[in-house]
Amino acid sequence: MKALFFHTVRMLVRQRDVLVWVIAFPLVLATLFHVMFANFDEYYRADPVSCAVVVDENYHATRATFFREMLAQVSAEGDDQLLDVREVANADAARDLVLSGDAAAAITVDGEGLPSMDVSPLASDTLDQSIVRAVLDRYRQLYAEMKQVFLAQAGAADLQAPPTDAQLEATARR
Repeated sequence: MKALFFHTVRMLVRQRDVLVWVIAFPLVLATLFHVMFANFDEYYRADPVSCAVVVDENYHATRATFFREMLAQVSAEGDDQLLDVREVANADAARDLVLSGDAAAAITVDGEGLPSMDVSPLASDTLDQSIVRAVLDRYRQLYAEMKQVFLAQAGAADLQAPPTDAQLEATARR
């Protein structure tokens, strides 16, 4: 085994062009990649996206509990914070924040507990709006999956729609 190794090294030393491709080129390439991507995390860190959330009776309803929890997680302080949430009392205040540029999007919750997003007609599709849209789309997808699982259960066969807030509260008390 030793003899084979030394024979291979002697062959590489004799053929200078092979020596360049086997030793020098990988070292130069590794050095180049190290220099290019050394501070990648610092330069490409996304700042949290500012958005306005309308806090009304739909937002505080039992059906929006999971949305509030999800919003609390994605807006929690830390390195992985996606959203910077500003709570407002009504849709007009949220619209004013969006039009002034202080918020990328205004989020409202409908009667079923599903969020929707309003953006400024003056701004084109920006990266900030895409981040908010991705968060809300993911929530809607998970909500639809949970709804299908709930309706597929044996006790939910007679239900045509998701349970009302009163039904959810009665189930939670049991």
